[in-house]
Amino acid sequence: MTRVLEDRLNALQRIYDIYDEVLASRELACHRGCDACCTANVTLTTLEALGIVAGLGDAAEAVLASLAAAPDPRRFRPRTGINSIAAMALDGEALPEEEADPAAGPCPLLHNRCCPIYPLRPFACRCMVSTRPCGAVGYATIDDFLITVNTVFQQVIEDLDAAGATGNLSDLLPLLGRPDFKEAYGRGQLDPVPMNLASNRRMPALMVPPEQRERMAPIIERLRQIKRSS
Repeated sequence: MTRVLEDRLNALQRIYDIYDEVLASRELACHRGCDACCTANVTLTTLEALGIVAGLGDAAEAVLASLAAAPDPRRFRPRTGINSIAAMALDGEALPEEEADPAAGPCPLLHNRCCPIYPLRPFACRCMVSTRPCGAVGYATIDDFLITVNTVFQQVIEDLDAAGATGNLSDLLPLLGRPDFKEAYGRGQLDPVPMNLASNRRMPALMVPPEQRERMAPIIERLRQIKRSS
C-alpha cells in the first residue's frame, strides 16, 4: 500500500472518530443484535473498502470469496455520488431518483444477527442510527440536524477519495481483492470506473441549511483540519 493511501486511511479513521463523538451524547435505540438496517444495500467508497480489506488481514480472502459467490441483482448500486448530487443541486439540475429495493435482503456479511466486521464497517453503516427501534416501525428515526451531519460526513469521505468510486459493498470489496484493480486504484488511475460503480468527486460545497450553519461550524472546522493535514 502506498504512503498516500495509508495517510488517507488514517484520515478516514479520524473522520470516523469525530462522528463517534457526535453520536456519544445522543440517546440511541441501536444495540448488539439490532440488524434491521443491515441490508444488502450498503454502499461505501473505494477507500473504505480498502480499509476493510486491510483490516481483515488473512481473513480477507475468505470474506471476499463469499461475497463474490453470492450475487444479487436486487442490491442497490448507486449511479451518482453525494458530491455529484451536490453539484447538480447547485446548478439547479433535477436530482436523480435512486431507490434501494428492501427485498434485496440482509447484508451478506451478517452472522447470527451481528456484524463480523463491525469495527471496520463503512460510514453508511455507522450513520444508520435511530432513536427508536427500526424493526418496530420499519424506518430509522433521526432529527434534521443529524441528517445534515450525516450528509456532510458523506461528502467529506467521498472528497477524501475523490479519485476513487462508490459502490455496493458486495461489488466493491471483491474488486479490492483483485491485484489489477487494487494497483490501478493505488496509482490513482481508476479510469474508466468499472460498471456498477459511481465516480467520486471533490465536494463543490457543503450541503448545510442556513439555520444549521452555526451549529455545524465546529464540526466542519474539525473536518477541515483533517483535510488540511492529509
